[in-house]
Amino acid sequence: MSETTLHDLAFAWRLTCFGTAVVFVALSLVSGAVWLFQKLENWKPAPETAEVPTAPKPNIEAGISPEIVSAISAVLAFHLGQHTRVHHIRYRREAPEATWSREGRRNIMASHRLR
Repeated sequence: MSETTLHDLAFAWRLTCFGTAVVFVALSLVSGAVWLFQKLENWKPAPETAEVPTAPKPNIEAGISPEIVSAISAVLAFHLGQHTRVHHIRYRREAPEATWSREGRRNIMASHRLR
């Protein structure tokens, strides 16, 4: 190899290493800034203890246990991502088979050819 080619390869190698180092430092600074903003956003002073008013009892039909009510409330709070109040729970008395039977009949009727 000629001296010019070796010189060009050395320059390319130095340029590649320098560029990689610059990108690494820049990404480290961005990562540090994101971490700092996250810590600043989550930092909150200690809340003052104040008496919390009690929520009214939800309107619950007979036959639904308090455990089921608390499970439904927990699922709603998890799904919505915020505290929710359950005001009314109504138990659907229709048999679950009726819904699937209706869907089966709908599929059969939809499969028939119209003339």
